[in-house]
Amino acid sequence: MDESIPFDLQKVGILDEVTGMMYSTQANNQKNVQLANQMLSQLKEQQQFWTNSQFILESSQSHNTKFLVLMILDDVVRSRWKIFPQNVKDNTRQYIMNQVIRLGMTENMARDLEKVLNKCNSIIV
Repeated sequence: MDESIPFDLQKVGILDEVTGMMYSTQANNQKNVQLANQMLSQLKEQQQFWTNSQFILESSQSHNTKFLVLMILDDVVRSRWKIFPQNVKDNTRQYIMNQVIRLGMTENMARDLEKVLNKCNSIIV
């Protein structure tokens, strides 16, 4: 995906499809899984991809996409947190805390999104 073009709903839909291919359990789908892994690796290498995380988390229909984005955000927080301006740190922390609260509000939602909720918690810590 071209990082010079901002994320929109169409790009989020494509990302959902790619993560769906990556987690596909169909035996004859190995080529698609390899392609999806390659595309997702390229996204992880983009220095500013994480800045789209809030939009993707809000727009994605896939729990796997959300988890992938949170993994990338977690990696960014662990590796570059000290160099971020304070306002970026505060906004990121507040957004993740709000996600934890929102996702944990109902027991059914918390069970369905347990993997996403756990990743949010690990980012906060």
